[in-house]
Amino acid sequence: MVDVSTFGRTGSNARHKSEDVAQNFESFVHDCEDGMCTYDGGVVKVDDVLRFITGCSSVPPGGFDARFSIGFTEERKYPTVSTCTFEVVLPLHLKNYNTFKDIMIESIVSGPGFG
Repeated sequence: MVDVSTFGRTGSNARHKSEDVAQNFESFVHDCEDGMCTYDGGVVKVDDVLRFITGCSSVPPGGFDARFSIGFTEERKYPTVSTCTFEVVLPLHLKNYNTFKDIMIESIVSGPGFG
């Protein structure tokens, strides 16, 4: 359901960072499933992650036409998404899981939609 783009050559520092950040994203989704992504105003759930990536809070009855993709960047501090292509671009500096989790929660809570 998710395609992870590689970033950097095999064995390079950039490749190791991208693998660490991809693992952080997977751990974050699991923590959302377990109700462990809390903030002052509540809890980020898997539905919120889905809405952040796709603009939909639930999977449509016919499913999605495209797979989700994860890319990486060295140029941004916060993750970005394209709800049209279901692409998440994650900053490579987010190797520490707790920092990753805090930034993801802030991004999801601060960006609930187009308005």
